[in-house]
Amino acid sequence: MKEFQINEFLKLRLENGKTNIYIKDKLFRHCKFLLIYIDENNIENFEDIMSIDEAERLLDQSLEERALEEFEILPEEEFWAHCSNLQAWYEFNYDTRLLHRTLAFPMLKALTDVGDQVAKAVFEEEIVKRFESGHPIIVRYLIGNGYVRKYVKEKLIETFLENEEVLILNKLQILSKAEVKIEEELWFDNQYGNPQFAIEFEKNKLIGLELRHCHLTRFPLEITRLTSLRKLYLDENVFLYVPKEIGQLKNLRELNLSGNQLETLPREISSLKSLELLYLGVNNFKIFPEIVTELFNLKRLGLSINKLTCIPESIKKLKNLEVLALNNNHLTRLPKSIKEMKSLKVLALENNKLDCS
Repeated sequence: MKEFQINEFLKLRLENGKTNIYIKDKLFRHCKFLLIYIDENNIENFEDIMSIDEAERLLDQSLEERALEEFEILPEEEFWAHCSNLQAWYEFNYDTRLLHRTLAFPMLKALTDVGDQVAKAVFEEEIVKRFESGHPIIVRYLIGNGYVRKYVKEKLIETFLENEEVLILNKLQILSKAEVKIEEELWFDNQYGNPQFAIEFEKNKLIGLELRHCHLTRFPLEITRLTSLRKLYLDENVFLYVPKEIGQLKNLRELNLSGNQLETLPREISSLKSLELLYLGVNNFKIFPEIVTELFNLKRLGLSINKLTCIPESIKKLKNLEVLALNNNHLTRLPKSIKEMKSLKVLALENNKLDCS
């Protein structure tokens, strides 16, 4: 058996032809395959790569399917190569960019738990740094494996957001009576039975906010100051109106106001020129909110389960509309102009009073 001691907490051993990692003399993990293949014709694609994780999608992993003997690499040689990698990782203060995420973060956490002061000093810093990179694979891993939720949620919020935005989120937490979660991605169609208060970052910007099933009796005016938002989901609350200040959210692409008690929309909603998805289902609209026909980039419009009796001819102005949900209303006819909507792919009309004769 060969052994290589990196520090008082971390060592590697070659046992039965395999390289194993030990943390405080306890087996942590067997090292995975060492070699990767980079096509010399694609070297330029790696010039801007900042971590092993970012390089992962560009790598040819076919070597893993072939035996080490084919490359004449002895177990001892592979062992010393792994030792070199982890020694460098330690010397660069456990920089998680140098190892694959599925090894770097669990090992860093384990070293922190056994009292490694260097690991303890950089653990949270590494999570924040890698989250800030915005690389989808890393962000997904950190959120999905609980590193954000358990260790750095508050630090991320305070690091990335302006003081006013932090104060707004704190106030929304009081209103919603729910703890804020950081999600990899907020989805327009997700529905939950319990109160949901969640946010989505893109690098260091807050781009998504959901307050669902929170029994809000008013549209929180504070939200209209979060001007970087692209997604806003306030479905399944009980507010009666939308404030005119919503026009300040000019970056919005998705807006879900379903399941409230709305009867009208403010004219200022026409300022949301980037809006592509708008859900207004399960409200109290008796008159079609014609102001939405000014949202020329809309691709989906949901007005199911309302009390609409007619649709205006101006609906044809929504030239990019692909999905129009009007089911479960009181419609007796459709506008002739709907035939001019060439982009329309889905038109839901079930449970109306249309005369099909």
